[in-house]
Amino acid sequence: PAALVALLACAAPTVPYLAGLGDEQDPGAAPVARLSARLGAAVGQGRAQPGVILASWCRGHHARFLSGLPALVTPFGPVPGADAMADWASFLLAPGQDRAEAVLEARGVRWVLLEPLLLDLLLAHRLQPAGPSPVSPRPGGGLRPSPEGLRLVSSRLLWRDGNAAGAAPALDGFRLVDEDFPAGRPDLAAKLFERVTGARLAVTGAAPGARLVATAALTLPTGRRSSLALEALADAAGRARLRLPYALGRNGRVEAGPWLVSDGRASRPLSVPEAAVLGGAPVALDLR
Repeated sequence: PAALVALLACAAPTVPYLAGLGDEQDPGAAPVARLSARLGAAVGQGRAQPGVILASWCRGHHARFLSGLPALVTPFGPVPGADAMADWASFLLAPGQDRAEAVLEARGVRWVLLEPLLLDLLLAHRLQPAGPSPVSPRPGGGLRPSPEGLRLVSSRLLWRDGNAAGAAPALDGFRLVDEDFPAGRPDLAAKLFERVTGARLAVTGAAPGARLVATAALTLPTGRRSSLALEALADAAGRARLRLPYALGRNGRVEAGPWLVSDGRASRPLSVPEAAVLGGAPVALDLR
């Protein structure tokens, strides 16, 4: 017990140091460390739910230490059990949300911390080499996402905040709750997503067969503005269903406005409470 107390006393001063880690030697480590520390504080204060955190394989130990949450993978081995690296790769390479959510659900992952993905995607494809590579060479040197890579769930989250990428639809099971990047380097931004049940919206009174669009405006703690746009087709009776992952107001450190639901003919604002997003409660909206 005395040795344990001594070790903890030695480790405590390193927490603020690690939260600013790597600004010179490894700029990408600093935002990951800060996001993890803020998540750990929110969980400790009851403002966020506990759960496994999925981060880059090489940052898992930072995420685990600073958040106090179990990490799916770390450089020192898989924490939750055997084959965790395979599931990590399966999530990164998942082309559809159903597959991605199934992997995370099986592992108890609630939090997904993503940073520039190219090396992680390359490693994941070497672990599971089926299908085309998600990464391709950049003219003049370096790497860039391939067309297939840009349509992956992980890519849509990191680079499009969950919005659609070509024929790949927007993602309705994740909400962006925090973002951070090194000073002057928004290209190295890291983003923290929470996997949520989502409010179950039932729309009536839409134009039969119309394309229904629900959009939520987002203001991020970095000052960046974004939005999420979800789509559904109304049936012959003018009914449609959507899953809404953002509540009105604070979603972690991201501020979301009301949803604006439109069928191209009529538009209505909709305020969704946090309890509905977390619990999957039904929400109704009549466009007439």
